[in-house]
Amino acid sequence: MSFSRGRDFSGATLENVTILRPSIYSTFTVADTNWTEAPKFTGAKMAGAKLFGRFDFADFKGADLKGAHFTSRDPRDENTALARVGLFSGDFDNANLEGADLRDSRLGFASFTNANVKGAFFNGADLTRADFSGADVTGADFTGANLDEAKFSGAIGFDAVKGLDRASNADRVVR
Repeated sequence: MSFSRGRDFSGATLENVTILRPSIYSTFTVADTNWTEAPKFTGAKMAGAKLFGRFDFADFKGADLKGAHFTSRDPRDENTALARVGLFSGDFDNANLEGADLRDSRLGFASFTNANVKGAFFNGADLTRADFSGADVTGADFTGANLDEAKFSGAIGFDAVKGLDRASNADRVVR
């Protein structure tokens, strides 16, 4: 699938789709970037989707991302790998991410308010100041994740998450 900056996929059916290294920004500097260029997947049906690349500031509000796989590695080239998939400040409010794989993702300032992240994999992810308020986090795995000031106020199933004892900055979680 190819698409241009600012593309709106709200409500689209994109189950099992693969999105490979999208070019979604006209600039690469934070000061110059127009965040309206980020793609919108509001309410999209994306169960089983595979997303490779940079999706900073993308809107996934209410999307069905059950079993989705987010990665920075391009499957076509074994020598090309970015350090982390970019989902910085992504909006996942009210989204279904049950069983989704977000390992090693860059999710700082992302919002998961009232989202379903049951059994999701956040292993090694940077979740600095991510917001999981009201989210169902039952069985989610945070092993090796950076939870610096991540917010879990009113989160369901927080006592049943995995890997908190092996997450960094777990003592700085806001509950």
